[in-house]
Amino acid sequence: MKKFLYTLAALLLITISAKAQKLTVVDNDGNGIHLVTVLTEDGNMIGVTDLGGTLLDVKGAAKVLIKHVAYKSKLVDMSALQAGKVTM
Repeated sequence: MKKFLYTLAALLLITISAKAQKLTVVDNDGNGIHLVTVLTEDGNMIGVTDLGGTLLDVKGAAKVLIKHVAYKSKLVDMSALQAGKVTM
C-alpha cells in the first residue's frame, strides 16, 4: 500500500511540474537577466525573474509581456519559444 501511495504521489508531482511553463530571459550574450518583470498580455503581474533570469511558471499565459528598466519591453508568444528562452 505504501509503495502504491508513493507511486501515486510521484505521478502527481510529475503531472504538476509538466504543466509549469518555465521562462528564461537572456541578453545577446546568453547571460540571464535578473529582475525582469513578467506580465500577462493585459498587464496583470505574473512574477519577476531570479538571478539567473528564470521564472519557473508563467501560470499558463499564452503571451507574456516582459519588461526591464535597461531593455525595450517585448510581448512574447510562449508557444513560439525554443526551450522557454527569450532574448531581450
